[in-house]
Amino acid sequence: MTANWRDRLLALIGFALMTAYLPLIAGAPVTPRWGVLALALVALPFMGPGRITWAHVLGGAFVAWACASMLWSAAPADGPNWLLKLGILAGVFLLGARLADLRPFWLGAAAGIGVSSALVILDSLHLIAYYQVSRPSGLFVNGLFLAEAAVLVLVYFLFQTDKLSAKMKWTAVVAIVPSLLLVPLARGPMLALFLVFMLWLWARSRAWAATAGLGIAGIMALAVLRRPETIDARLSLWHDAIYALVPLGHGWGSYTHLAPLIADWFEAGRELEHFPHSELVGAAFELGLPGLLLERAQRLERALL
Repeated sequence: MTANWRDRLLALIGFALMTAYLPLIAGAPVTPRWGVLALALVALPFMGPGRITWAHVLGGAFVAWACASMLWSAAPADGPNWLLKLGILAGVFLLGARLADLRPFWLGAAAGIGVSSALVILDSLHLIAYYQVSRPSGLFVNGLFLAEAAVLVLVYFLFQTDKLSAKMKWTAVVAIVPSLLLVPLARGPMLALFLVFMLWLWARSRAWAATAGLGIAGIMALAVLRRPETIDARLSLWHDAIYALVPLGHGWGSYTHLAPLIADWFEAGRELEHFPHSELVGAAFELGLPGLLLERAQRLERALL
């Protein structure tokens, strides 16, 4: 595959991932995105041989342990669904590791977020109405999910220094910002953005970084105090999951099934996540100590790449 076609394909993947939405099916903003990721793996053989790193080895061991946990899983019927998704994510990691230049993907993703930004602006002006769990949400149905995706893409354009023209960079930023700033109480995404800013500032002035950190801590404390119930709910979920830990874990994908049985706090009808709002606690709950160590080691290795 020529570089030109590879760049076009990566841009298309980025755009499709941020815009995939089928309103007539269950999981309208989620299921199509898994489909995009799965289809993207078709390009894997055309992206070069790549190289094997410790991140590959540790990630492979994590996937193998997740598969092995099906032998003692407390919820064997739920495991295959989550194993399929884990396999897709592992394939996406292999795909990304073979690419020396991810700019086309990020440019496509920025364009896709821009579509949601346009919908967010129209929604905020009450010029458009469509199904949403929390508004404004663009093509993500849940505004928090939109803000999380937006801040991920925004960080690339704000803090990466690779070969992007100033016009291209700031056009992307303008397209993304409404999807972050117009979503109310997007505390997690805003905290992530502030933390990245602090790391960027730390490399230039530790005094300014410390000052900014104190200000950010105060702002986040006010945000927590404004709506403390979601923090209390997460703390309760973490407490219940930690209390129910076993050495080898309950099996990959078991948390959704077991949460109503172990939780003191449980909201009837609430759609539970795969993990209890914490990858660290979730890995320990489902895969035990071996899975937790592999997950932490693999993350550390990826951070050092």
